Amino acid sequence: MRIAIVTETFEPQINGVVTILQQLLAYAHQRSHELLIVGPHSSTPQHPHASVAQLRGLRFPLYDGLSITPPQSALFKHLQAFQPDVIHTFGTLLLGHASARAGQRLGVPVISSYHSHFAAYTSHYRLGALQALTWWWLRRAHNATQLTLCPSTTTRRELTAQHFRNVEVWPGGVDIERFSPAHRDLAWRRAHGIADDTPLVLTVSRLAAEKNLHLLAQALKQVHSPYQAVIVGDGPARTQLAAQFDPQTIFTGYLRGHDLARAYASADLFVFPSASETFGQVTLEALAAGVPAIATATGGALDLIQHGQNGLLVAPNDASALATALQQLLSSSPAERRAMAQAAHRTAQSFSWSNVMSQLFNTYAQVISAAQPQLAALAL
Repeated sequence: MRIAIVTETFEPQINGVVTILQQLLAYAHQRSHELLIVGPHSSTPQHPHASVAQLRGLRFPLYDGLSITPPQSALFKHLQAFQPDVIHTFGTLLLGHASARAGQRLGVPVISSYHSHFAAYTSHYRLGALQALTWWWLRRAHNATQLTLCPSTTTRRELTAQHFRNVEVWPGGVDIERFSPAHRDLAWRRAHGIADDTPLVLTVSRLAAEKNLHLLAQALKQVHSPYQAVIVGDGPARTQLAAQFDPQTIFTGYLRGHDLARAYASADLFVFPSASETFGQVTLEALAAGVPAIATATGGALDLIQHGQNGLLVAPNDASALATALQQLLSSSPAERRAMAQAAHRTAQSFSWSNVMSQLFNTYAQVISAAQPQLAALAL
C-alpha cells in the first residue's frame, strides 16, 4: 500500500499529531507499506520510515515559533510523483481542501483526520469573530474527502452538529510499554527535590493559552494538602505561566523518551485543564503510567476517564471545581489512590498503538476498495 500523509506539523515538533504520525510510520514500516510525508518546511528532511517532501511556510504572528503552510502547487507535484493509493490529511487547517482537490485530480481516495480544535482556539487568540468562518472552512475541506476520522465520540457529535459528513471515531493510542508504572523512579523525584512521601501533581502540555493552565495555577492556590507541582512542556506562554504559579513549581521544559516516561510514572496525580482537546493524548499517557487523572468533562476525556474510578472529571473553565477535585484526590487514602492507579493502567490497555493502527489500516483498505468501482466507472 502506498500512503501519502499531508500534515502541517511534523518532527522535530512535539505535539499529539506528531506522536500519532511517528507511530503510524513505525507500524507501516514494519509491514512494508510505502509512505510519503508532505509537511511544512520545518520538517526533518529525512526519515528512516518514509520519504519527506517539504512545503514552503510562513511565520504565524500570533504564536511564537509556529509557522503556517499555505496551499501551493508543490503539494500536487509531490503527490503526483508518489502516486499514492490513498491520501490522508492529518489535522490540517490550510492544506485540507487542496489535498482533497489533488486526490480528485489523481483519482485517489482521500481521508481526513480532525485532531486540532481550530474553531475553539479562535477565542483564545482574540479571534472569536472568525469562529463561524473557521467552521465553514473546515467543513468544506473535510466534506470534500471520502471520510473524516476524529478521536472521540464527543468530537464526532460536535462535528456532526456542524454538518460534517461521514465522520467516524478513530481514537488515539499509547505505547503501553514506554508509558508504564514500572518506570516510577524515586531517584528522579529526589533529583528534583521531591520527597518520597510528597504527592507529585503533574501536567504535560504545550504551554499555550488554549491549554487553560492558568486555571491550574488558580486551583492549586486553593489546595490545602501538601504537594509538589511539576509542569512538563514549553511554549509561548511559559514566562507568563511561571509568574502565575507558586515559585516552587518545577518547569522541566520538553521531555522525551524515557525521561518523559519517568516523569509520568513518578507522579501521583495528573491534571489537564484544557477544554479544547479532541482527544487528550497526554491524559492517556498518564493513565498508562498508572496515574489517576483530573480533566475537564469535554472531548476525549469523556472516553478515557471513568469518574471516580480512574480519575475525576470537572466542569470546564472552573478553577474552583478543579481545586475541589485536586483536594479530593490529595486527601484520599493510599489504598484509594492505589485502586485508582490500577484502574487507570487497565483503561490504557485497550488503546495500544497496535490496536489503533490496525483499525486505521483496515480503514485504508476499505476506502481504497470502495473507490475502485468509482474509478473504473470514470475510466469508461
